[in-house]
Amino acid sequence: MLLGLEGYSGEILEVTTTVTRRTSTRAVRIHRSTNLAPFELTTVDSIRSTTPTRTLLDVGSVLSQKGLEVALDSTLRQRLTSLDRLRAGVERLGGRGSRGPGALGQLLDVRGDVVPTDSALETRLSRLLRRHRLPQPQRQVEVRDAQGFIGRVDFAYPELKIAIEVQSYRWHLSWAARLSDMERLNRLQTRGWIIIQVTFEDLERRPDTVAQRIRAALEARSRSNQHQPR
Repeated sequence: MLLGLEGYSGEILEVTTTVTRRTSTRAVRIHRSTNLAPFELTTVDSIRSTTPTRTLLDVGSVLSQKGLEVALDSTLRQRLTSLDRLRAGVERLGGRGSRGPGALGQLLDVRGDVVPTDSALETRLSRLLRRHRLPQPQRQVEVRDAQGFIGRVDFAYPELKIAIEVQSYRWHLSWAARLSDMERLNRLQTRGWIIIQVTFEDLERRPDTVAQRIRAALEARSRSNQHQPR
């Protein structure tokens, strides 16, 4: 995909066109459109392409919901589109009744106005929480105390002082970065925060265990808060 969005393997080239003579092959899938507006076209590396907004509206017909959500977060993270533009596109192209826009519209309804994740791995955790009917935490939360800024956590239930950190090795290659992470998490723990660390292997091999761990922390902290003197 020319736009470099995550969630799409790139094994098959997806082409949206108004020309009816072209046919799909094993390597190229043709999407014929009768409503491709001029403002939905752009140029990437001298190649004519659909805009990020229109691309997301179209790929919902070929991607799984998981892949579509990864692509959505990737696009929002890079500020290539906005939720308002996407919702307007869903309505303009047929609402929930059309395949591509319909899939995207359903996903937007489920997610609500949430901050995009920082990685595909974090998107995967968010989907896991929804699947297990766990409350969605706040994303990219800055934590401060009387001394000032402590750090930012990937996900948090601030009122319960529970933080979830998704360990993506791509961002933690240097020893200095690891030391910084350790210091940040230690400061949070000394201030009463529960820290739940989740790795790719956890989400790949033990997703139910991850969900159970988070549920147990939520229940334990909720019980503790109920017994605190008011």
